[in-house]
Amino acid sequence: MFRMSLVSRNEKVQQNKKTRKPVTDIYFKAFCCCSLLCLSVSASLLTEFSKNSEGIYPYNSLTIVPIVELLKIIISVFLLFLSPLPNGSCTVTFQRFMMYSIPAVCYFVSNNCLFFIVSDLGATQFQILGNLKIIFNALFLRYFLKRRFKLHQWKGLTLLTLGVSLTQLETISGAGSQEIRGYTVALLSCIASSFGGVYCEKLLKDDFNAVIHVANIQLYCWGCVFGILLLLISDRRFEFAYFFEGYSLVVICVILTLALTGICVSYVVKHLDNIVKSFVTSFGIFATAIIRIQRGTEHLRHSFVIGLCVMTLSLGIYHKK
Repeated sequence: MFRMSLVSRNEKVQQNKKTRKPVTDIYFKAFCCCSLLCLSVSASLLTEFSKNSEGIYPYNSLTIVPIVELLKIIISVFLLFLSPLPNGSCTVTFQRFMMYSIPAVCYFVSNNCLFFIVSDLGATQFQILGNLKIIFNALFLRYFLKRRFKLHQWKGLTLLTLGVSLTQLETISGAGSQEIRGYTVALLSCIASSFGGVYCEKLLKDDFNAVIHVANIQLYCWGCVFGILLLLISDRRFEFAYFFEGYSLVVICVILTLALTGICVSYVVKHLDNIVKSFVTSFGIFATAIIRIQRGTEHLRHSFVIGLCVMTLSLGIYHKK
């Protein structure tokens, strides 16, 4: 009997070791989250810095997306050659390739909306409104991945919505047509980004053992195609000389940051989920607000502070065990 209990105990220990997450895996996920936080803040601030003294972009923002997608393809191909390749990990089918066009369209719409949101509302408001993605992510996760959320998690999401609304009270009152456009585009960006992120997560989780760079290359190829297509149907004639008109070192940094952000998002989505991704990017509000306050371009408002407190409370409620 003692031997049987000892064997049973050893089996439990072995089972716990198998189910226990490796330390390196935890560090890797933490690194991905921290990288995404820094990159998302940098992308919004650099996009704002790229405007000229008159507050407009001296370049055509439509040219940014295809360059970013092409750069992500180059980085993914480079990482693919550096990665170990298990058998069958690089298999690409036509049906699978076509499925990646759906999230590519969503990301394409969301990326183009970023410039209008930052231009109309500013980097801080862009970060705040981006938290609406959490709600849409939860709804899409519930529908596509059958993810069930507990009652306290829905309460946290409801508080988050309230916090976002509080931060906008003074801004919404008396809003002009430009700000109304910013809020409308922000809502469209949240829906498109959430749907694309959840659908992409579904594709990555369905084929979890495949090398992530193979999936990324398929996704970014579609993104590059949609970006070039929009340039060809734009009002101005597509010319190579006009393509890089108004580019500067800041614009190049914007392109590099957006490319790295996209790759980092794919790691977070594959190894964690879209809710974690949304919560990580929401912490960028604090960093963005502090930087803008130090630069004198942002002033603290009572509703803004209260809203941030409510949003912080919602994070604690959502992750309560």
